[in-house]
Amino acid sequence: MKLGTVFLIHGIGEQKPGYSKEWQDNINYYLVPNTVRFVEVYWQDVFSKKTPNKKSLQETELFSTLFQIFSERVKKEKINLFQWVNDVLLDFVNYLVDKKLREDIKHRLRVQLLMKSYEKPFSIIAHSWGTVVSYDVFFDLFREGKTASITNFLTFGSPLWLLKETDQILSISHYQGAKKLKNIGKWINAYVKADPIGASLRSFEIDKDIEVPSVPAVAPHISYFVKKNKYVLKNIIAKSLNAGLLKKC
Repeated sequence: MKLGTVFLIHGIGEQKPGYSKEWQDNINYYLVPNTVRFVEVYWQDVFSKKTPNKKSLQETELFSTLFQIFSERVKKEKINLFQWVNDVLLDFVNYLVDKKLREDIKHRLRVQLLMKSYEKPFSIIAHSWGTVVSYDVFFDLFREGKTASITNFLTFGSPLWLLKETDQILSISHYQGAKKLKNIGKWINAYVKADPIGASLRSFEIDKDIEVPSVPAVAPHISYFVKKNKYVLKNIIAKSLNAGLLKKC
C-alpha cells in the first residue's frame, strides 16, 4: 500500500541539489517501509540568474519594514542573529518584488504538482521560505480552478506570518487575508519559539499550529529535520503520512 507522493521544498539559503537526502532518511526511519515516493523540489539556483539592479522605493520600504519586524522579534526572543537575518531578508525582498523571479521559482513546484505520473495522494513538506513558495503555488492553482490538491501540507519554520504585516507594500495582495485554501487538506504548522523566522500561523485558520521543542546544540531554524528531532519526524510528519495509509487499509 502506498502513501502517495511527498514533495520536499527547501527555504532560502545555500541549498544544493540533493539537500533533501537527509530529510528523506530521517523521515523514512519512522514510516511504514516503501510507502512514499519523495520528490525533491529545488529552486535556489533561480536567485543566481537574477540580474542585479538598482533597488526601487518598494524594495527599500519592504526591506526596512521586514528588518524592523525581525529586529523586534529577535530582541524579544533574545536571539543574536542580526547579520544572518539581514542577509536572508535580501532574498526575501527579491522574491516578493521581482515577479519574474517569483514565477520562475513557483514553476519548479507547480510543474511537479501537475505531472500525471506521480501517484496520489500528494503531501508537501516545506521549510522556511519553501512554505511561502508552496502557499503561493496553491493560491494560483485555486484561483485558476485547477484540480491539483494536497492531503497534507506540513510547514516548518514558516515566515508566512510576517507577510500579513507587509502586504500593504506589495503588489501581490493576497497575504493580508490569507487563510487555508480549499485545495489544501490538512495543514499542520510547527515552529520552535527561538526560531527567528518560524512562528505561529494561527491567523491562517490552519488545522494544527504546534510549538515544538528545540534540539540541543542545533540552531532552531535548521533543527526540524535533523535525526535527533524525534518529535517532528515521528509525532508530526510520520503520524500525518501514516494516517493516510491507515485510512486506505
